Amino acid sequence: MKVRKFDGEMVMIPTGEIRTFGNKSMNWARVVVPVGLSYSQDVDAILPIIEEVAEKWTAEHEDILLEGNPTVQGLMDFGDSSVSTRVVVQVTPGEQFAAERELRMRLKRAFNDRNVEIPFPQRTVHVLDRGLRSSPYARFLRCCNCG
Repeated sequence: MKVRKFDGEMVMIPTGEIRTFGNKSMNWARVVVPVGLSYSQDVDAILPIIEEVAEKWTAEHEDILLEGNPTVQGLMDFGDSSVSTRVVVQVTPGEQFAAERELRMRLKRAFNDRNVEIPFPQRTVHVLDRGLRSSPYARFLRCCNCG
């Protein structure tokens, strides 16, 4: 059996080796758009913005929808730098990739318009003073008010 991976690679699989086989393009496909939200912002105010964007998108793309309304699935995870939610909707197979890209773009624009912060990784660094004042790094520490 020949299977082409998403990146274009053709994989040959002996028929006797196949135990489980999945087809992600049969009958319907799922659009899944994860959205990271800043810990410092009001999630209750942001979730309706995501719902509004998703509903507007579905109203304009009824031709590829297989399920009525998109679902904004609340808080899915507490990450290192963000809390996560996601938008999910069923569409015609093959349409999910363009739909995900367009939804991301619309969400980014809506967030920009409403000053919703898209989080990025942040770290807090604690500097212990163990003789650093006489080290080669002392000048740097004075510049950044660390020492």
